[in-house]
Amino acid sequence: KQIISLAINADTSTLSGTTIAGSTSTTYTGASEAVIAAQRLGNISSRANVGTGANVAIAGFVISGTDSKPVLIRAIGPTMSVFGFSNPLAAPKLELYNSANTVIATNTGWSTASNTAAIAAASTQSGAFALSATSADSVIFTTLAPGNYTAVVSSANGGTGIALVEVYDLSAA
Repeated sequence: KQIISLAINADTSTLSGTTIAGSTSTTYTGASEAVIAAQRLGNISSRANVGTGANVAIAGFVISGTDSKPVLIRAIGPTMSVFGFSNPLAAPKLELYNSANTVIATNTGWSTASNTAAIAAASTQSGAFALSATSADSVIFTTLAPGNYTAVVSSANGGTGIALVEVYDLSAA
């Protein structure tokens, strides 16, 4: 004897079901792409005290799946003062490493990047707070293949201070 039951919820765009074949029961759940997109992690950020030498801020992240993803990576230092933080890192340097520990991108002062218009558009798309055109905050906007990555925030001028490192996933659902 086989029993199949299915419930579809139009309000939440989800479905759940169960099949029973003899003594084996299997449960299924699913959702529309819009629901799944709303439930994925869009970004992560960490605040750190950035020092000198080995005392840098490090954020590791993984691009999973089979498709490359556009990512926005930001090292926020000077703009931290706008949010009331004292001792912000004046000149953050952002380096992006791949799993072979090779630097694949770097930025010191986001307005020096070759893709500043794309960075501004990606910041708006991600919901990230805007940076002034002249800020020394550093940003990398690129597309990454699946793999492990590390964003390292240090000081471009040997200074110390508080910095925020952010990683935004800008891929579609």
